Amino acid sequence: MFDPVRQFEDDAASVRRRRHAARRGRAAIYLGTALLAAMTTLLALLVMHGMAHESARPVADPATASISAAPSTSDGGVAQQAQAAAPPSPSVAPSPTAKPVPANSATRPASAANASYENQVVTITNQERAKAGCPALTVDSRLTAAARGHSQDMATRNYFDHNTPEGVTPWTRITNAGYHYTSAAENIAEGQPTPDAVMTAWMNSTGHRENILNCKLRNIGVGLAYNAKHTPYWTQDFGSQ
Repeated sequence: MFDPVRQFEDDAASVRRRRHAARRGRAAIYLGTALLAAMTTLLALLVMHGMAHESARPVADPATASISAAPSTSDGGVAQQAQAAAPPSPSVAPSPTAKPVPANSATRPASAANASYENQVVTITNQERAKAGCPALTVDSRLTAAARGHSQDMATRNYFDHNTPEGVTPWTRITNAGYHYTSAAENIAEGQPTPDAVMTAWMNSTGHRENILNCKLRNIGVGLAYNAKHTPYWTQDFGSQ
């Protein structure tokens, strides 16, 4: 038999159960959401910590990194000056090459005039050596031949260097002339019209001056030649045996 009071009570109890179940469900959702948020926060903290730890590692700065520089070949700014040493003997003096600003070239002298200029260079060289307390140099025909040959070659082929375009060195030229040295040196110059001018240029250059005033050297040969434009090319070859 239908009991309206009982039915109401049953319905009320059913409603209460549904409401309680709903509250439990919402509580579970809230708990799950909170746990998810906590895990997300923890993960974010771990990631941030890892990034901070990584950024603490030393990183090379290309702008401040030390770079090994290639040795430098600069001679301190002396224009076109080079040093050479004769390989057969460790006692060979350096051979600087200097090219001062060319002066106006003189009219090409005759061969006898060339020889006169060469002899004047020898005279001035020995005068400078006497001031330094060095013995006078003796002219050697083999060194003269080597010096004249190199001056003529530079004038004919229009170059200015101790070595020929083929790479023949002063030491090879001196040896090929028959002079077997224990020490040797060479000075060259281009454009100075007189013996006084070329000697002034050499004496004002440290390397050339050292060759001229090297008291261990005993012999000398000087060569002078002119190119087609009448530019003079000078060579001094020194040696000891």
